[in-house]
Amino acid sequence: MKFTITKKIIFEALKNANTIVGNENNINLVFSSILFKVDKNTISLTTTNGNDSFKQVINEAKIEEEGTFLIKARFIFNIVAKIEEKEIEFSQVDANILQIKTINFSCMINLIENYSFPVIDFNCLNWKKIILKKDNIDNIVKKLIMFLPTTYDDRFNCINGILFNCLDNNYLECITTNRVVVGYYKFKYLGDKIKFVIDAQSIKVVSDIFLNQDNTDVEVYTNDKKVIFKFSDISLSFSLYDNNYPQIVDKILAKQNYHFTIETNKLLKALNRGSLFVTSDTKPIADFVVSDTTLNVKFNSIEIGNSFEEIKFIEKNIGFIEIKLNQKMISQIISTIDSPLVTFNCNGKNSPIIITTENKDFVNLIMPFSN
Repeated sequence: MKFTITKKIIFEALKNANTIVGNENNINLVFSSILFKVDKNTISLTTTNGNDSFKQVINEAKIEEEGTFLIKARFIFNIVAKIEEKEIEFSQVDANILQIKTINFSCMINLIENYSFPVIDFNCLNWKKIILKKDNIDNIVKKLIMFLPTTYDDRFNCINGILFNCLDNNYLECITTNRVVVGYYKFKYLGDKIKFVIDAQSIKVVSDIFLNQDNTDVEVYTNDKKVIFKFSDISLSFSLYDNNYPQIVDKILAKQNYHFTIETNKLLKALNRGSLFVTSDTKPIADFVVSDTTLNVKFNSIEIGNSFEEIKFIEKNIGFIEIKLNQKMISQIISTIDSPLVTFNCNGKNSPIIITTENKDFVNLIMPFSN
């Protein structure tokens, strides 16, 4: 096996592949390795961590000899990252050794027996299919997964996943929750009617890889057990959770009796200033007190002191009420809002707070602390 390729192309492919590989301390070495298949015209890189898999096909290389080899993923990535020359030559010395060579650098790397690598099927013929745009994926990551775990060690059930559910009017709704906060995002889509739950880490991986791609559509294929994201020359396959997701949409979209509207930017600045007083608290509280004309945002710490800030209402139909919210969570929600105005809706004291903007495609629900 022998091929020559530019550092930029192989570096990006190796970086993408390493988003899927498992921990190097994993007892199964295969799950921290990359399988290279070099054919007459293409090079494919495949990785898996046992549940999720990645494949990228490279067409821009000078291939002299075909072959297959398996190598530690992070090690080859680190080697390529430190090479300064524009072009790199890869050649297999024998079944156990790979040589990486440039004009001024050469190294020999021990290979892993590639027969141990599992057969991974990226074929999704006759699966259900939808098409997502780059903005859709960016918004899911930016606005929905902020409270969910994004490492494999923290995943344990579907509550840490994202529900994708197609509605009858060609809208796709995406929902997340950690039992305290709910995020809801609805947008138009093309394709079949689907419903599945995927973990937050998977969507984060798709987003991270997609950042380096052109602004093209992403094809999403799904059956009962897997979902495959395809764009350009990259395929990502993820295992799905069982479809036993909490029934929370009705609570998010239910009509609320009371509301108040304020400027988003003023609220965010008040939250950022007030957070300095509760940053070390195990339960940081932002205290919202509704008066006649202003929302009073208060923070109090026995150790540090307190702060008080007034924000004038743009609109309201609610009398005096005090709402205690988790400072970190409400700050994260408000920081993702692009609209100049934000509206808080509720049905009274200690009821869930529904946060909306002029564009009702994004909705958040947050549970207050009991007064």
